[in-house]
Amino acid sequence: MIQSISANPLTALSIWDSPKRQFIATGDIQELKKFNEYIEREVKRKEFVSMRWNLREQEKIEQEAENKRRAGLAPAVMLSDEEIIQKEKFEYEKYLSEEHTFLRSLGLVEEDD
Repeated sequence: MIQSISANPLTALSIWDSPKRQFIATGDIQELKKFNEYIEREVKRKEFVSMRWNLREQEKIEQEAENKRRAGLAPAVMLSDEEIIQKEKFEYEKYLSEEHTFLRSLGLVEEDD
């Protein structure tokens, strides 16, 4: 017979003497087997909790990456080296064009024919 008294696991056992009463420990033939089964359940429960913690951490990392992607801080897909070089070249050409326009508006560069 197994009776649950709490949903929380045991974290410590404390044995103390009572000045008013004397206790005698009694057991049955199945005591060792039942205690070993209890320990096995606690070990499995600990493994399950550890697995859930790892799963929650992974979900948290994925959620943060998704939030960054939605905010535009992270690329949605991984680019190859050639695509990265091409993108940087395009951005540099755009920068040069905008710089030329700015210098022309200041009168530092003459108009092209």
